[in-house]
Amino acid sequence: MIVNNTLFYYGQMLKKNYNKGNAMEETYYQRNREKILEKQKQYEKENYNSNKRHDRYIKDQKNKAQQTRVRREIFPNKVRLEQKEYYKNNKLSIKRKRREDREMFKEKYRARDILQSAIRSGKLTRPQICQKCLLSVKVQGHHKDYSKPLEVEWLCKKCHMQLHHLKII
Repeated sequence: MIVNNTLFYYGQMLKKNYNKGNAMEETYYQRNREKILEKQKQYEKENYNSNKRHDRYIKDQKNKAQQTRVRREIFPNKVRLEQKEYYKNNKLSIKRKRREDREMFKEKYRARDILQSAIRSGKLTRPQICQKCLLSVKVQGHHKDYSKPLEVEWLCKKCHMQLHHLKII
């Protein structure tokens, strides 16, 4: 009986202290409410243009991506010609960038090369079904570990993009 009363009393004490803490926070806010609101308004005024610019930038990027997708669907040959022309005009810088990438990610490119040669030689066959969504489409090999180049997960383009960019799967 005494133990139960002690626990009850201790619980009541904790409850009172907890409520006191909340009351202290509320009184601090109430005391400084005008200053806090003033600082918030000042911050919003100072950063309004930068926030607005950022929102506009994000919106523009989404619009550009959508326009590019539509343009590729409507004018596939024109886009292909533009890409060829771009490559012709920037050939050296593109090759330099590719060379730098190969040097930076040696293990990744080594694993890709070994996989491709295994497929060409017939040691490994590329399946026709995605291992995630089980659709029958052209699949891409995904290496979880580049030190094991022949251990690949075969994914469709959509699942592969989700895996790399959105990190959903």
